Amino acid sequence: MADVFSPSIATAVPSRKRKRELDTSLDDRARSRKASIQDDAYKKDMYLVFVKNALKEKSQGNPTEFDKLVARFNRAGTKDQSSSELRLWISALKHVVAGLERVHSPLVNVLITFPWTTTEDAFARSYVDLMGMLISARPEYLGPILAQIALGFTARYINDLNSAKGREASFDASLLYERQHILLQRLLSLIPTLSTTLEPLLIRNFPHKRQDRAEKVAYIQNVLRLSDYCLELRDRILGLVVDRAIQIDVEIQVELEDLDEGLLESATIQEGDVSGESSEEDDPNDNLSINSDDEDYQKEEKTSLKKVAEMLAKLDAILKLLFDRLNVAGALSRPSQPQASSSDSESSLSTPTSKAASSPVEETLESLQATRRSQFLTLLTIFDRTILRTFKSRYTQFLLFWHSSLDPEYTDLFLGLLVSRALFEPDQPAITRSAAASYIASLVSRALFVDRDSARRTVGLLCDYLEGQL
Repeated sequence: MADVFSPSIATAVPSRKRKRELDTSLDDRARSRKASIQDDAYKKDMYLVFVKNALKEKSQGNPTEFDKLVARFNRAGTKDQSSSELRLWISALKHVVAGLERVHSPLVNVLITFPWTTTEDAFARSYVDLMGMLISARPEYLGPILAQIALGFTARYINDLNSAKGREASFDASLLYERQHILLQRLLSLIPTLSTTLEPLLIRNFPHKRQDRAEKVAYIQNVLRLSDYCLELRDRILGLVVDRAIQIDVEIQVELEDLDEGLLESATIQEGDVSGESSEEDDPNDNLSINSDDEDYQKEEKTSLKKVAEMLAKLDAILKLLFDRLNVAGALSRPSQPQASSSDSESSLSTPTSKAASSPVEETLESLQATRRSQFLTLLTIFDRTILRTFKSRYTQFLLFWHSSLDPEYTDLFLGLLVSRALFEPDQPAITRSAAASYIASLVSRALFVDRDSARRTVGLLCDYLEGQL
């Protein structure tokens, strides 16, 4: 019997030994984890005590510790700190947000301008939480926070961050922009009325027409992205972008007119030189002067042409973004679209639905149609306010032409506005009435989306008006 069981007894000894080693290892890990948790808790308590003491002493007139705390979040001060250490400071500040006073504004300001979008995800989440808690406890800081977010939508802000980083690889701009949107959405969920504060900041940070195309595209993409979740600003943002496009459009036409006048003057002078007879008393240095003038003019012409080309590229980029944005609502909600989708949906449904209940597809189409109508009315208002009275705009009005083609109702409203301005509002300036009549003529004679009935009614109104003037 002993021989039978001796092998199992022999193998059981090392098995129990391995079990003890495993248990010891697990105990060590558990103790290490517990010690780490205790260490983290101790660090958090230590940081919190320091922050509370710094704020208290600052309120009592002793800024030494407070200045050290502020220095932690200066760009120079963050280089020597790890992200986990900065996160501990943020965690401590979350506990004292309600106790921040006016005297502590230097700390709040340095927190607001802190380049948090370039940090790791864990710190970025903590920062967003802190900003949400800050405006909940201290709404007076909403303006500075929104100002920093609006600045963060610009390419200039990204370039400054890359310059501060040095020769290392540049930051991912799309990630940095997206984090700004995440923060703004958090603030919007806490203060739904912040759009009134945000709008003037967006206007202030809009790139000047002299800035390059990349800066304009980046900012416009961000404000259009913002309009997806801040519905109160959707129409005003669309109007803002269109107005800036009109400014560039008008300047292009002014530059082209100046070029045409310069070419005409140059041709006139050359014709006079060729046809005129030179007298014996002419100064021989005149030819040198003329050649010099020609060279100067050619240089100016090249500069002007380059300027026009750059502005055309900017305008093309802006109009492309606007057409893409408008097409989202326009293409998906054409009058013929719901019929096709309904027939497809009927064949795929396996259970009947109540007539009173609306499907998600119908709700989506209704929402898109409402958005499309709102966009059209915004464009129509801009046309009436600016384009109709801006005689040098040549390209931007095609936004409204295209949008009017999406629905017969829009075509009718557009023609109705033009007819009203041209015929039935004598108080309008004569040049505005003339411009409206020109648009009527172009649309009725050339626009394929103006059907025969609309064209006939419009021409009938014009004829009635002319008959009344006889």
